[in-house]
Amino acid sequence: MPSFPVPVPRVSPYRRHLQRLSLALLAVAFTAPTLTAQHAERFTAWTQPVFPVAEYMARRAAALSKLGENDVLLIPSGEGTSGGETFRQQDDFEYLVGLEVPRTILALDGRTRRALLFVPGTDARFENIARPNDFPGRPLASDPALRALSGVDSVLTDSSLNAFLFSATQRGARVLINAGRPGAAVLPASSAFAMPSAGAILATELQHEHAELTLTNAYPLMASLRMIKSPREIATMREAARLTMVAIARGAARVAPGVDERTLTGAFSSDCMALGAQRDAFTPIIKSGENSLWPWRILGAHYTRRNRTLRRGELVIYDVGCERNHYVSDVGRTFPVGETFTPRQRELVEMVRRISDAVIAAAKPGTTLAELQRVASQAIPETAKPFMQAPLYFGHHLGLDTSDPSLADAPLAPGMIFTIEPWYYNHRDAVAVFIEDEILITPSGSENLTAGLPRDAAGLERLRSGADKIVQSDNAQRTMTRDGVLAFTLVRSSGAVQVYDLLNGREVATTPVCARPLSGELTENDVSFVVRCDGVERSVYVNTASYAVVAPPLREPVLRALSATVSSAVASARTIAGQPTKKTEVIVVGTVHAEHRTSARYSADVLRRLLQAMRPDYVLTEIAPN
Repeated sequence: MPSFPVPVPRVSPYRRHLQRLSLALLAVAFTAPTLTAQHAERFTAWTQPVFPVAEYMARRAAALSKLGENDVLLIPSGEGTSGGETFRQQDDFEYLVGLEVPRTILALDGRTRRALLFVPGTDARFENIARPNDFPGRPLASDPALRALSGVDSVLTDSSLNAFLFSATQRGARVLINAGRPGAAVLPASSAFAMPSAGAILATELQHEHAELTLTNAYPLMASLRMIKSPREIATMREAARLTMVAIARGAARVAPGVDERTLTGAFSSDCMALGAQRDAFTPIIKSGENSLWPWRILGAHYTRRNRTLRRGELVIYDVGCERNHYVSDVGRTFPVGETFTPRQRELVEMVRRISDAVIAAAKPGTTLAELQRVASQAIPETAKPFMQAPLYFGHHLGLDTSDPSLADAPLAPGMIFTIEPWYYNHRDAVAVFIEDEILITPSGSENLTAGLPRDAAGLERLRSGADKIVQSDNAQRTMTRDGVLAFTLVRSSGAVQVYDLLNGREVATTPVCARPLSGELTENDVSFVVRCDGVERSVYVNTASYAVVAPPLREPVLRALSATVSSAVASARTIAGQPTKKTEVIVVGTVHAEHRTSARYSADVLRRLLQAMRPDYVLTEIAPN
């Protein structure tokens, strides 16, 4: 029987969500329950933002300051569905909101100066009427925790979005949506082969539903915000870079003739996660011999190519990164497969290092990327220029992505983090060398965040032999306390340690240590930050307990939302559908003894208000050790 195409009416994702929800409710109404579903899950039981609410509020305030009175910035979240991979939020949404919510829109309104979150009523991923025990449901729009954790002005149901957009249309608002790259059209060209971004999907939907809206690319706005990293972001990226350095050092010790690339790749990913990363920043690029002569786009275009067996006399390149709390790293080193470099290999490694050093030395506030490219070009010997790609591809910005949005003509400014990675690919002589570092622009110049991983030929050979055990340590070069409250930065130029209070977002001290500090790291128990000094057989210990961290005052709207969250949780635990439950809920709100440094961030006033909001049946004031 011949088949004929059946026209399918176009339905907006917001209406589609409501239709799915309606069908689910009808199915429940006409299905006799055979199992009692467990109590619906809470958002806060599964996830929480990486940073304090003040961080996201400050970012949105900065975005609003760049909007005109008749501008509306729309930021879509991730779809949320999964084919087995772990959900990762869209970068712009993660940056401005910090919540792992699917199918959600953040709207920043230039006229009202308000941040509105349009959220599904429930999380469809937690719903399956055939399996109520496994899929108990999870409310979203009605959960006050969303507002408390993000600090937005209002959380509305996704069904309210159309009314908001209609109002924007009526006033002739300009709608800004990130098209993914500078100069790109917000509405993508129609193609059956294109992979539309979240912004492109949203723009296409708006064109269909609200054709009168003026759409503008928000890429320049988002790039101007995300290029400058906050101290909290810098501390997180330091940690991601540290994990990557340790994982590379461990990987280098595994390099040997007869080992294949895929084994090294799997070991690197395993090390990242064992050290505390949530995932790889990107598929690790570990390439040897003839594979090392090709960029990742060429190698990655094939299913089986990236699994050569390493051979003595060759080089192996690591171009890899761990991801920590959504922030990525990207570091590169070249190692000999044998015990040492050949004289020619050593010469090339030192040449690439010198080129990289020249670019790093020129990186300082006020310099442009174009000027750094000219410095790289001037540092390349004439005989090497046919094989070097530094003039065009010396590096890229880092942050939530390995290609964080950036503006090519923007002068470098404190807080920017980018890579410097001159490439040497010589197909004629069948040799490639790669060194990549992460550079932070500081008020006085720049800092190489990955300088703790050797970059010279002798240091790379030590890593390859496994002799450099310090760099392989779990605790090597750790600068952020495990509770995420304090960050320590060793400033080699001034011989001092800067201490930053990440909870309140402020520097609390600059402590002189020694004239020529070499390295610094926290002890395993977080008691001291130990600085190793050059020229003397000693280390300087900076006591972390010296820096008290006081809990920041809660904004009244956030406090009200937090109290409502706790009250709602207790009320729902006591009764479901008007019937007393058999479930006993124990809520632990705790501190350790006041003498411990980390206890200072808990305020007795906050605890008192929480207890008033919860009205618990019983209060146990202290739990004895063990």
